[in-house]
Order: sequence, then C-alpha cells, then structure tokens
Amino acid sequence: MYKDKITFSGVDDVKNFSLLANKYEGTINLISDSRKINAKSVMSIFTLDFSKPIDVEVSGSFTDSLIRAIKRYKA
Repeated sequence: MYKDKITFSGVDDVKNFSLLANKYEGTINLISDSRKINAKSVMSIFTLDFSKPIDVEVSGSFTDSLIRAIKRYKA
C-alpha cells in the first residue's frame, strides 16, 4: 500500500487526477476528514474539501509510474 498527502490547485487537476487513476488497476482512494471516496470517480472527488491536503491511498496492483505521477500533486 502507498499513502501520501496531495492537493489540487483547480478543476483541471481534479480531472487529470481522475483520468490518471483510471489508467491503473487496483484501488485508489482519497480521504478528507471522515470521507473516503474512489479517486476514479471525478464527481466524487469534487465533493471533497480542497482547502487542505487530501490523503491518497493506493492498494492492489500499482507501479512506480503511478507513484511518480501522484507525486505531481504532493502537498
């Protein structure tokens, strides 16, 4: 499992992150406060509070390229 904190600077970041998540198998969740959502659902991501860092959890099948891509959003 991989865990980190990320932030989004705008709508394009959210859309691009969701597209990124959909390219990989495995589970990618975003956690903000007590909410845990599927990062592959762009509509769900928009329900999170972007004013503070968001926890990302990746489990299952993931690669180094996914981790490098996620680091672009690192808080």
